[in-house]
Amino acid sequence: MTHTGEKLYQCNYFDEAFNQKTHLVNHYKTNTWEKSYQCSHCEKNFSKNRHLIRHQRKHTEEKPFKCIHFDKAFSNKSSLNIHMRTHTGEKPFKCIHCDKAFLNKSSLKIHIRTNTGEKPYQCNYCENAFNQKTHLVNHYKTHTLESSYQWRKTIQMYLVRKDICRKYHSYNSYENSL
Repeated sequence: MTHTGEKLYQCNYFDEAFNQKTHLVNHYKTNTWEKSYQCSHCEKNFSKNRHLIRHQRKHTEEKPFKCIHFDKAFSNKSSLNIHMRTHTGEKPFKCIHCDKAFLNKSSLKIHIRTNTGEKPYQCNYCENAFNQKTHLVNHYKTHTLESSYQWRKTIQMYLVRKDICRKYHSYNSYENSL
């Protein structure tokens, strides 16, 4: 490890470098879809064991992270940390456009989209676009599908295909630039 910030470990596929070999290895696992940890409940695969453990808590409903003020528990530490800010009043994520501050980064991101008018979530069936993924998901319900199960499967397939296409095009653009 280097303390100078020098990034000696270069990715062979993407224009990225890392200051630690373990970071490069993790990058490869994430971007090559090497996922050697499989959920025994739903067969979903993960590149890191800690991600599998966190995921499995959805199935087991285990919530090991407890609030010291209330009888409330969480399945992951980051959710507990965000919750604890409601007790302290801490809002570390500040908007650069106005005076508002937020408990978590995702709330700030949504707020900034409101200020800028950005709507990155585009419907595949019509011209509507949304500033939040949840709004797009709710909008998809307006397009007729036979059942809510079919609707969930359609949304899942759309999101998976979109992610695969993004990674594929990113890799191909890198290959073509060589």
